[in-house]
Amino acid sequence: MRPQKVYMTTLTSESYIPGVIALKKSLMETKTKHPLVILIPKNEADKFINLLKQNNVLDKDCFYLVKPNINEKYISSLLTNKRHHLYWLKTFFKLAAASCIEFKKIVLLDSDLYIQNNIDSLFDAPHYSSVPSRTNGLLVSGVLVIEPSLEFYKKLLNCIKPAIAKRKAAGLDAGDQDVFRECYPNWKNKKELLLPETYGCFINYIGSVCRLFKIKAKDIYVIHFWGKTKPWTRSHFHNTIKI
Repeated sequence: MRPQKVYMTTLTSESYIPGVIALKKSLMETKTKHPLVILIPKNEADKFINLLKQNNVLDKDCFYLVKPNINEKYISSLLTNKRHHLYWLKTFFKLAAASCIEFKKIVLLDSDLYIQNNIDSLFDAPHYSSVPSRTNGLLVSGVLVIEPSLEFYKKLLNCIKPAIAKRKAAGLDAGDQDVFRECYPNWKNKKELLLPETYGCFINYIGSVCRLFKIKAKDIYVIHFWGKTKPWTRSHFHNTIKI
């Protein structure tokens, strides 16, 4: 029998295997009561499952789920920035989490997060709860609470085209976060959905978050290693994480 409430992350690139390993380890160290589900695209399932097995990631606390790919050919036709094309194209698979009706509630996590303290309380937060961006108050999808349904999933898919069009008009790249924002344009005005920044603190904002909340760095719940440089790209990381 599958659990009703799970953490979930997506795996669309071999380079993120160390991040998934670290995410699982940090969740387990905080003594979570809920398993981690790794969502894998169908066309690369065999490769990723083998890698996860080789690294002893899969067990009773962590299992995988294979889902069909989002229509990459269609999304590719909408994206124009060829320099970042492949990276952004892969991020849209994250939307598939909304179709995982096997579960009642999902806390969707990026695989470049470090969980410092237990965040099981997020399962009591309402659908679409997330941390707002400090620059514009819009949803940040690194930590996102969702209640999956086929209706919700269809709505997200319908938001892909307008989300990309708006970003393109501004000369910007688009990804899953822009679709989540497009799907709930009034989100920033719903105070009950806004999580404290301690649940999704960007690594370069730790000092200011500590001053704002009058806490120490160890009291932050989630640290987001946003940007191109990830902890696992540094040589010392590989001394502690098997890959």
